[in-house]
Amino acid sequence: MRIRILLVALLGTLSLWAIDQSYYTTINNKKGATLRDNLYEITLAGPKDMSYNKLWTVYSSTDVYPADSVGKAGKIWDMYSNVLWTPGDDQCGNYSNVGSCYNREHSVPKSWFKEKTPAYYDLCHLVPTDGYVNNQRGNDPFGECANGTRLKNGDYVATGKYGSSTFEGYTSIGNVFEPDDQYKGDFARIYMYMAVRYKKGNTNEVSISGEMFNTEDKNYGFTDYSVALLMKWHRMDPVSVKEITRNDSMEVKQSNRNPFVDYPILAEYLWGNMTSETFTLDNAIASFDPAFVPGVSDGSNTTSPRIIAPAGTINFGSTDMITAITQDVYFHAANLEDGNLTLAISGDNAAFFSLASNTITKDQAETGYTITVTYAPTANGNHTATLTVSGCGVTPRTVTLTGSCTTIYTVTWTDVASSQTTKTANGTEAPLPDETPANCSADRVFVGWTANKNFEGEIKEIFTSNTPVIEADTTFYAVYADKEGDGNIESTAEVGATLWKEEFTGFKADDVPAASNSSTEVFNGASLTSSVTDGNGSTKVYSAILAGGTAPELLIAKQNGSFSIAGIPTGYATEMTLTFKSNKSTAMTVETGTKGITVGEVSYESGVFSCLITNSDNVEKFDLTITNGNSNNSREDDFLLVVTTAGASVTLSNYSLKCSTEPDIPTAVENVIDSSENDSAQPAARKILRNGQLLILRGNEVFSVDGRSINAILP
Repeated sequence: MRIRILLVALLGTLSLWAIDQSYYTTINNKKGATLRDNLYEITLAGPKDMSYNKLWTVYSSTDVYPADSVGKAGKIWDMYSNVLWTPGDDQCGNYSNVGSCYNREHSVPKSWFKEKTPAYYDLCHLVPTDGYVNNQRGNDPFGECANGTRLKNGDYVATGKYGSSTFEGYTSIGNVFEPDDQYKGDFARIYMYMAVRYKKGNTNEVSISGEMFNTEDKNYGFTDYSVALLMKWHRMDPVSVKEITRNDSMEVKQSNRNPFVDYPILAEYLWGNMTSETFTLDNAIASFDPAFVPGVSDGSNTTSPRIIAPAGTINFGSTDMITAITQDVYFHAANLEDGNLTLAISGDNAAFFSLASNTITKDQAETGYTITVTYAPTANGNHTATLTVSGCGVTPRTVTLTGSCTTIYTVTWTDVASSQTTKTANGTEAPLPDETPANCSADRVFVGWTANKNFEGEIKEIFTSNTPVIEADTTFYAVYADKEGDGNIESTAEVGATLWKEEFTGFKADDVPAASNSSTEVFNGASLTSSVTDGNGSTKVYSAILAGGTAPELLIAKQNGSFSIAGIPTGYATEMTLTFKSNKSTAMTVETGTKGITVGEVSYESGVFSCLITNSDNVEKFDLTITNGNSNNSREDDFLLVVTTAGASVTLSNYSLKCSTEPDIPTAVENVIDSSENDSAQPAARKILRNGQLLILRGNEVFSVDGRSINAILP
């Protein structure tokens, strides 16, 4: 017989029911199938006195936010959206978008068990959810979809996404619904209950199939896919207060409980790392035990330092070289020694994966902490790396990171004769055609290619022998120009010329660099803008002399504060050198977001950082960002950008996409000319080019290119 404890508050009456281990006496010292069978017997106590129609009323006590939830108290707690539903008022009905109404979701789709009772009305897996999001999921399985679609309607947002499975080893599953991380453990433990409560061969003949349940008694009712997915979710999202409260309410409503909420460590004995071991109540901590910490404890009574999550494989799915994919990875540990956990990525493809942070404090890890991991490949193919978590006395945990990259674009090269060459770009660099178009004449020559059909003759848009970078299927057009001419680049910087100089002499202390007070000297009077990003501090102008320059100087905040300048002129130089003084000797980075500009390795010597900047595409202007990765604020001064290698001189003019710069003559215009030439009574017509427009002059009449008179007289 179970023992209940009733606590009565002195002011008012507060009932707090809890159960002790006697409820689970029959599973003590059991393992394997025997343990599963005893769990089945325990769960057979329900569902009693429950029906599908009762759920609307039941939800008002089992699935609402608690009284201390500011702005949410008493509202329906929806695990598919952020909508706060009013019990009894917002029931579906019809829905047209997120936020229309909520319904009764069979988290294990009812078609998987042929709508048989009592599974049809078992409260454990029936949860209130947004009807529109529920409809998006349909009867597809749970899973992970890195590129899935999240529904949104104004401020109403789904707390899950839908798309093709990207779960490692199971991409052929098809479409899946992925709940947000905060609910993954909830659904995992609901499914574990369903696998045990409706085990194969049970007397009431409810049999669950579908993508996640086995039609045979393998894996105690689960498919291999379910074991891999649900154990991952179970570990990463420990039992919460929400689940504990719902479990207590469920027992009141239908007379049974979810054992995997009461004793979460049970999952390890059936599907995890302890399947060969015997479960004992002494080696487990129940969620109703005062020593259990909701959202943290994994239910194990061991005191050794250990990593709980992550585990297994994290699959980032497929992308290209343009679009990076990020995943928020949940880290959780227990019984750690003092210090920090250290995270490191290794392997042949380690460069394609990066961490937002390489350390996790003891407190963060034991509470549960999320770090963003980014997959940004620069080469096609399947990529694998290893994430290792170590420190604080734990046995190092290794997690496999996987992703794939396919970047294939079609590139078409078209010359004046409409001759086309089509190639496949296996990546973001467009391969040049095998043959160069012929010159039009001795004076009008082929000079390169442009992707801008309506270009204005700017040399920076023309590719010659360098390989253009593309982000989509692209057509390039041959460009022709007069061999002799004035050129269209007015200013080309010489070697040693200063392109940008900033000494902050025009600033006052505590100024924040901005367009109005930035740049003391730039090449050719270019207009610059600047901005700052704070790390853990404040990036601003500082009055002291610490970097070796003259006051004032720039203070860049610690922990990734940054200073950015946009619109820096290149003078069409092919190589430039940036130098700046600093009171730091490491962890200062220089980056650019401008295509065609490459920043080389940053070096430090005698108080000065320097790096070589290459301009491979005749870029006119570019941006730079200087970031302080140190744990303390840094001071910088005397930024100087000079020309190292000048660009080639330009002597071409009259650029066009054809051999002649004169527009084609429409047939209607030819008819005007022909009729004039054949009619002696009409004055002779002649063609003129005025401001790029072809006009016909006949006597005092001016005709447009379609032959119609425009009733104007040319001066």
